[in-house]
Order: sequence, then C-alpha cells, then structure tokens
Amino acid sequence: MNTDITGDARFMTKVIEGLPMAILIVDDDVKILGLNAAAKKLVPGDEVSVMKKGGEFLHCVNETDKGCGKGRFCKGCVIRGSVEQALKDMVPVLMKRAHMKLDIQGKTVLANLLITAAPIENDGVRFVALVIQDVNELINLSRLLPICSNCKKIRDENGSWETMEEYFEDRVNVDFSHGMCPDCMKRLYGMQLEEGS
Repeated sequence: MNTDITGDARFMTKVIEGLPMAILIVDDDVKILGLNAAAKKLVPGDEVSVMKKGGEFLHCVNETDKGCGKGRFCKGCVIRGSVEQALKDMVPVLMKRAHMKLDIQGKTVLANLLITAAPIENDGVRFVALVIQDVNELINLSRLLPICSNCKKIRDENGSWETMEEYFEDRVNVDFSHGMCPDCMKRLYGMQLEEGS
C-alpha cells in the first residue's frame, strides 16, 4: 500500500472539504475562486459564493458603500491586507485579528475573526488560501459572565438562564465529569478525602 498521499489531488480535496474551518481560495483582489463546505456555512442564508469578493461574501457593512475594496475603510481591511502581504512576500500571514461589522439578515453584527492567508502558486498563477476562523465565542467567554450567586446558572446573551454545564457544552463543546471537592465532602458527609483523591 502506498502511504504517500500528498500527490493524490482527490484525497487532498476531500481533506480540505472536510476541515471544520472556512477556507476560501481567492485572487489578488480577494475574489473567491473556490471555497470548502465550512466556508459555505460561514454566512447564514448565503448561496454559493464563487466570484464574489470577500466583503460581499461576508456581508461587510463597508462593502455596500462602493463595493469590496473601494470603500473608505477598505484600506485598513485585515483580510485584504493579509491577502496582499501573502502574495507580495510569498509567505503565509498567520492568525491576524480582524474585527468586522457585518450585515447579517438586516442586523449589524460585530465579528471577531482570525485570518490566515497562505500563498499558493499553480501553473505560474498566484492565489491565496484564506482561512477565516470565527472567534466570537472565545471572545465572549473571556468577558465577565453574569452568574447566579445562589445556583450558579449563567445568563446567556438572550437573557435565559442555563446551568454552567449547558452553557459551556453549547458554546465550547466541552463535556463535564462530576466529582466532589474535599471541602464539600467534609461539609456534606463528614468525610476527609486523602490527598490526590
């Protein structure tokens, strides 16, 4: 059995398609030439987005002004700047933070993204593999969480109260196992746990 799979284009396509992060192949003007399944799910309600520019695909509020790359704020766009730098230097631009205002179904939403731009050359033509990671949940988890001082439920962004386990399972995909700390074991059962228990 041949274990060198790097030359198998179909296999590599399946790998990219199966990755859970949004990957777009773009040109020097951030026009989308291809995208994986995760990228298609990045923007709710969007249809296949090939040939759209990045700002149009993401529904950037600045794009609606004069078009992606032509608005007054486009000069400072992290996505556009990362693509340009990757093509100029032909080295990857790794995990640049981008804070963008997006128009999602008529509501302006602040998106916190990590942008990676990796240059690719194919038959003398240069492209960029643009990886977009949504880090809103991580940013939200780093802020103060409103927590009930009695039962320890957490109030979510919609004002609903969830158990701590539900809150973190839904947002960070973690599972909990339960045990009992030595203080509670002593208080509830009068038992002293040994070190390391």
